[in-house]
Amino acid sequence: MSQADHPASAGCRADCPSADLLIDLVENQLDIAERERVLAAVAACPSCAAALRATKAMHAEMAALTAGAPESAPDTPPADSAPTRATGPRPRAAWLALAAILTGLAIAMPLLWNRPPPVELVRSVDAAVFPADRASLDVFPLHWRWPGAEQALSYRVRVYDQQGQELALFESDTAELRFAQRPPQLPAQGSLVWEVSAELPQGSVRIGSWRFEVVR
Repeated sequence: MSQADHPASAGCRADCPSADLLIDLVENQLDIAERERVLAAVAACPSCAAALRATKAMHAEMAALTAGAPESAPDTPPADSAPTRATGPRPRAAWLALAAILTGLAIAMPLLWNRPPPVELVRSVDAAVFPADRASLDVFPLHWRWPGAEQALSYRVRVYDQQGQELALFESDTAELRFAQRPPQLPAQGSLVWEVSAELPQGSVRIGSWRFEVVR
């Protein structure tokens, strides 16, 4: 199979039209039967449809660029020179290069728009939580000192058991959690993992986790 016979996109099937055929379709270079076959294949393949839209867009853009170019007086060809075409299809290499650029932009733009805010993972050595090892749930002030996150807009605290199952989610405007009695979601004793997420004013998020041994 030659390069001209390859499908227009990597997501296409083997019987999908090639990029050259799509260019011929846009430039009205195909006969009726071949045109109908290519249009039917494009209708059945989303990747081919996207490639055809990109080819049409490039065709229109190049036509707009060349439409305003000043025309120069043609040189008189030598008497023995062969006649040349005054107009014709654009070079296929240029079409294929521009098609690849537009296809890449079409794929990348949704990823850029949907990119989440930056998240900074913080090791436990970067912060201190009190009580450091043992937390009594009868009197439960949990306070964390976190360099760089003291002035956070809000804190979200997730509590996990030893198997990684989430038990509870708490929210706080300060670097402290206080309960009058043990929250019903938490066990009376055992080892728990506390994960604290701090939303910073500049829009980023810091996440740190610490392990506590809960006692009566």
